[in-house]
Amino acid sequence: MTIQRSFTFPSVLPTWHLGHMVKAIRDMKQRMNDVDVVIETRDARLPLTSINPVFEEILKGPSVKNRAPSASSSSPIRLIVYNKKDLAEPRLEKHSR
Repeated sequence: MTIQRSFTFPSVLPTWHLGHMVKAIRDMKQRMNDVDVVIETRDARLPLTSINPVFEEILKGPSVKNRAPSASSSSPIRLIVYNKKDLAEPRLEKHSR
């Protein structure tokens, strides 16, 4: 049996930010000033770790802060929707009733 004692480290590291994701983030930044409502979907099984830090920065970014005042408000209304609740662990769910 041969045991591999060294491993070749790739020169280019894989990334989750593929081209379409980078383009979508760029488009979001450009369009945020025209948005009145942001509907964000998070995974109910991972309510805190499914927060996208890049998206958080877009919402806090200077383009949103410097947005021209509208009839509704100076920043978009944010609605967070949790999906896959049926797959979440019921015993870990905090009851708010």
